[in-house]
Amino acid sequence: MKYVYLKQKVFAIRDEYKVYDEVQNVLYEAKGKFFSLHSHKDIFKVDDPTPIYSIRQKVLTFVPTYFLYDRQNAVVAKLAQQLLAFFGVRFNLLIQGKKYEIQGDFFGYNYRIADENGTVVQIQKKFLAWGDTYQVAIEDGFDEALAVSVVLMIDDFIDDKRRQAAAGGIAASSHSSGGRNR
Repeated sequence: MKYVYLKQKVFAIRDEYKVYDEVQNVLYEAKGKFFSLHSHKDIFKVDDPTPIYSIRQKVLTFVPTYFLYDRQNAVVAKLAQQLLAFFGVRFNLLIQGKKYEIQGDFFGYNYRIADENGTVVQIQKKFLAWGDTYQVAIEDGFDEALAVSVVLMIDDFIDDKRRQAAAGGIAASSHSSGGRNR
């Protein structure tokens, strides 16, 4: 089993992550687009200017859906939320025709990715850290860059839900504080 750590850059205009190994060597970087109508991130190996993967969110869908593209712009993976998930968050993940299930805990901080043989990736969100920080345990034989990309797709989903909840709270408070002037 191998461990990598994703750390979000806190004071950045766009989403930026660095991915470290167990001894704090930078392995990958992920950078979001500055202006984009949908979520779009590129994942780079260190010292390589060409992205190895790109994440794009499909807009105008019934359930949140993300696609992972390789360097040739071919779809490598598709992540979609399961609507009927009790006690946690669930996603369906399809990687080059192979099905995986992602199950998150009730609070959405810990996830596991499993195929028919069991868990292949475990994700833990770390607390008391600046920005989003994740520890990712990857089983031997599972593609490390692919695992990192899936974690970034899950993080995008979580961030979108937080933004929607905050926007809903702002809209609700503006409606409830208004009233009739007499």
